[in-house]
Amino acid sequence: MKKTTHQAKHGRVTVDHHYYRAVQLDFYIPTKIWKLQYVRAFFDTLSQLGGATMFEEETGLWRGQQEKTHVFRVIVESSAAAIKELRTTLRHEIGTLMAALSASKKSAQETMMYTETEITMVMAKNVAAKK
Repeated sequence: MKKTTHQAKHGRVTVDHHYYRAVQLDFYIPTKIWKLQYVRAFFDTLSQLGGATMFEEETGLWRGQQEKTHVFRVIVESSAAAIKELRTTLRHEIGTLMAALSASKKSAQETMMYTETEITMVMAKNVAAKK
């Protein structure tokens, strides 16, 4: 942890900066299936893991064709054991999702792409103000 002190109108403010190992997961989902019940349930579950952000209506390319895509990003604090467990859970949940989507030609997905990046997550916390 690192502390920094800053001058504000009401006095000096101390901020604690906490550093954590984390995994950033980005899921690329075609807009046409985003609102399906199975997809929404999958991402509702993922958002429970940590902070999540969605980038809507991005332009993606698949086999030379443009398609509108939502990118769902979740950041999960991690350890080596937690990453292994997370990967096992993701394989199961993604398999279940793709099986459910395969019931209809309109929603079936040949591929579901997601990325996993090990990152350093920093949480800056406003600790105290001194006059």
